[in-house]
Amino acid sequence: MNRMRPNTNTTKTLYEVAQTLPEALPEDTAPGDVIKYWLETAREIDATRGVHWPVVDSEHTGKSGTSWQIFPNQQIGHAVNNMLCYHARPFGYDPDKCYFEVAVYELFPIGEAPQTEWTYAEPDAFPHVLRQDFSNMAAVQQGMKNIGFRGNIPNPKNEGAVTSLHRNLARYMGTGAPELLKPIT
Repeated sequence: MNRMRPNTNTTKTLYEVAQTLPEALPEDTAPGDVIKYWLETAREIDATRGVHWPVVDSEHTGKSGTSWQIFPNQQIGHAVNNMLCYHARPFGYDPDKCYFEVAVYELFPIGEAPQTEWTYAEPDAFPHVLRQDFSNMAAVQQGMKNIGFRGNIPNPKNEGAVTSLHRNLARYMGTGAPELLKPIT
């Protein structure tokens, strides 16, 4: 039984096209060709139902990235047809808690966007990917309280958006640029 379903940065169309890939493409299809087929097919299907993805030059996407940080507490992970937004707000003066808001946006045909409203949800009610993120947040918070914590060391590949945020914020403020940590001797 296939238990997968649309989740965070996918749409129903992307999900449905992904389910056809094993039958639509030979097993030895190169990964880049799989992604190209998947996105082009989903774009065509969406266009037939009135959802038109913007065309964004790949060089522009490469420079701007797909994960943006908005100081001090918002994250936007996006594609041309959807985005996942996180927003963390303080929970009074308790540094161990916050209000954490999650919103997923998707393109719909004109006049067919569903009516939505903010609701409270327990962490277990969220899709798998978000539950993984929540789990990571708890571990990071715990690690930052460790006596041996010397400062954040972002992963240069997976957390490039965080590094970019700090670099640009430091440039704007004229101080506080990221510095390499000295090895412990």
